[in-house]
Amino acid sequence: MRDVIRQGIKDQPASNFGHAYDLLAPPPLEPGKPDVVERDKWIDRCLQVPEPQDYVSFYQRWSGSFAGAETYEATAKTRLLVGHGSPSGSDVGLTVHRPWGVPVLPGSALKGLVAHYVDAVYGAAEPDRRQWRGPTWTDRRIAQGNGAGAYFAALFGAPAVDGEDDSARRGFVEFHDALYVPDSVLGGPFARDVLTVHQKAYYDSSGKKGWPNDWDSPNPVSFITVRPYAKFLVVVTGEGDWPARAMALLRDALRTWGVGGKTAAGYGRLE
Repeated sequence: MRDVIRQGIKDQPASNFGHAYDLLAPPPLEPGKPDVVERDKWIDRCLQVPEPQDYVSFYQRWSGSFAGAETYEATAKTRLLVGHGSPSGSDVGLTVHRPWGVPVLPGSALKGLVAHYVDAVYGAAEPDRRQWRGPTWTDRRIAQGNGAGAYFAALFGAPAVDGEDDSARRGFVEFHDALYVPDSVLGGPFARDVLTVHQKAYYDSSGKKGWPNDWDSPNPVSFITVRPYAKFLVVVTGEGDWPARAMALLRDALRTWGVGGKTAAGYGRLE
């Protein structure tokens, strides 16, 4: 299918970054051995794809539909890599908005981030903090006494608890996809990044070919991330004052924990 697409478009430049990054990667020289030279050329071509001109009008209509909702513009202070584990021709995935090919923070990622943050930072065994705790799973079940606290359930919903009828509930808050603010970063939202593996033989063999050492050849792998200073409109809707509470918690989580992959290395921080 990749060959059919490539033959059909020939040398025409791509108009959608997502399509170029997902579909037009060069085939490997052989299984497990990428064509490094062609891959670098392909990444350069992806970075040359401009923002779609019509995206501005789409963004204005979309953002205008949230009048009265909890919103704020979050600015990436470091590189951003959402979808790190997704399949990609560069071996490092990147989640983008499907129709428009621009960066996006999926609502599911934002909800998962802040739910983990609330459980870890605010939830505790002490009675006065039990309301913030998330459910405790045993395999795929939740025993009585291990269900979500009342505040956690109100924000994020809660699954059913064994032996408790009608214990499943929906949350009062909806976390929407955070869309990229058009033209918010000079030079476009995407940039090349490099991950350098220094002991490839050791990792490929799971340690069976000896210990890591200082004389193995480094193996740099280029991939694409979202540039610092890209802006996203974060939107939370729902019932009562729960959206305002959820937004305050989400802002803290984005600033201190970050979202996406490689947050331990400093990626994904937004303020």
